[in-house]
Amino acid sequence: MSEAKVVADERPDLERVYHAPWSVPRFEERLSSTKKQVLRDKVKELRNLKPWIIVSHLVIDWFIILAACILSIRFLPWQFYFIPVIIVASRQHALLVIMHDAVHFTFSKYYKFSDFITNVFAAYPLFITTENFRLSHLLHHRFLNSNMDPDLNVKKMNPEDWTFPKTKIQIVKLISKEIFGGGVIEIFRKLKRFSLKNSYDKEGKFNSNIYLRVAYYVVLIGFLYKFDLFKEYFIFWLLPMLLVLPLILRLRSIGDHFGLPGTDELNSARNLIIPWWQKFLFAPHNIGMHVVHHIYPSIPYYNLLKANDFMLGMEEYKQVVHQNTSILGFSKGGVLYDLATVEPKLRVN
Repeated sequence: MSEAKVVADERPDLERVYHAPWSVPRFEERLSSTKKQVLRDKVKELRNLKPWIIVSHLVIDWFIILAACILSIRFLPWQFYFIPVIIVASRQHALLVIMHDAVHFTFSKYYKFSDFITNVFAAYPLFITTENFRLSHLLHHRFLNSNMDPDLNVKKMNPEDWTFPKTKIQIVKLISKEIFGGGVIEIFRKLKRFSLKNSYDKEGKFNSNIYLRVAYYVVLIGFLYKFDLFKEYFIFWLLPMLLVLPLILRLRSIGDHFGLPGTDELNSARNLIIPWWQKFLFAPHNIGMHVVHHIYPSIPYYNLLKANDFMLGMEEYKQVVHQNTSILGFSKGGVLYDLATVEPKLRVN
């Protein structure tokens, strides 16, 4: 089976196909045969798909976006415009996380259906496609932190930003660069990578429904023209996407695999056990359960916390897994603390 293409009506064994052996100790290899079987039975249970949960989260995310925009237009003084901008950007990230589950075939067993839903309600609004993201992201899982990891290779184009540890001042400067518009260029790079670059397969055919995509943007432009909403669209959708979403994605991306020892499968990514408001802003829909996700990418996001809680009952997991209690701040337990103190095995230069 090709790394980049999966039969539409067959749910792949993601642990086998997209999770090649790493040059680090594996968690399951430390388990007794009895524990291993118990764990695999639990994983099988947690792999059960419940599409209605994801659909309900899509509805809630869009409700929050619309409510933030409408309430801001009607009641909020312009001085507080940053509030809906942050809220909308956080939900744009949440939509990308839902698309991410479709990429892993954990939305629905009907892949054309899940790709259609996530394209129309998550990917197309942010000018990318589920299919393009899948082409790159599944290779990231299979070749994590290696020379064949496409995510790592992109970061190698700008190694200074991805080299850790850094001093506190260097970390603050890195984050400040995103806050003051430095992430705009990165967003356009992502759009090129996930919207245009991989739009064709090896046979020169579109890897996604180009007619649906064109129809979506025609309808969008027609809607904005009909109701004279171009200004609102720019202010409440494009500006959050260009100015705030890059910061969120930067912090999330750093938090996924950087500032970590990288000597074991359980410390080559991190789990975020963080306050609710940090989850809302930076790690929606359990995307912060990154250790569990990389070990068992076939578990849908709404079951990742259950999987982590179950695995914490095993000393082989509990003693090694890397978990953080905060993203912000330089106190122990925070991701920024790791970025300033941990000497990682992972290098981008």
